[in-house]
Amino acid sequence: MDRNEFLAQIEQVDRDLSNENVPPIGRAFRAFSRLAPVFNGPLIGYGIDLDSYGPFEGPNLFRRITDWYSGRYGDRVCLPNSICRVPILIRQQVYLIRIPIAYGQPRVEILPLVDGLTSDMIRSLDPSEIQAIKSAFTDGYELVYEVDDMRFVLEPNHSPPLSFEAIRILEQAINDRNACADCIDNKLDTNGACFRAQQHAEKMMKAFLLATNR
Repeated sequence: MDRNEFLAQIEQVDRDLSNENVPPIGRAFRAFSRLAPVFNGPLIGYGIDLDSYGPFEGPNLFRRITDWYSGRYGDRVCLPNSICRVPILIRQQVYLIRIPIAYGQPRVEILPLVDGLTSDMIRSLDPSEIQAIKSAFTDGYELVYEVDDMRFVLEPNHSPPLSFEAIRILEQAINDRNACADCIDNKLDTNGACFRAQQHAEKMMKAFLLATNR
């Protein structure tokens, strides 16, 4: 592949991803999987010898893809620092804790991720309450990434490729999950949260059944 071939192919891939309703923030990895479907080496991280790859191969190709998307869409391709928020109870009050975007096994300071948790409240918490918050965060973290693994890992590599309908329903399910958290932020709309949670569960199941042809 040379520069002209890359520019022609990335334009077409981007149109395809746009027609599939994939937001710009999620297109770079999916574009790479379509431009280099058999590549299985490292793409990002320390210690990669870029000189051992061709200019349009492996991590060098991925860098060109991300540069292309940055030039085309600007801030629309920037990843947020959190993937979603999940509710937890602290002294019988509902708080939302942000689930950060993380790779590998990072060390995460949990208490600063709780929206609206004041420094005065943090100082008043006893060790058992802090441990309960950490446990709730761990449970939420694992569940959130199980859901998003379907979108970011299964979908690009699924064989046969997921149908447009399965991808659409999966995205709707994830939107319902986020809307559920929004329902209990400040206004505590528990009826709306229950409805959104039910919709999330039903759509995740439907997406799974479509993905597995059941």
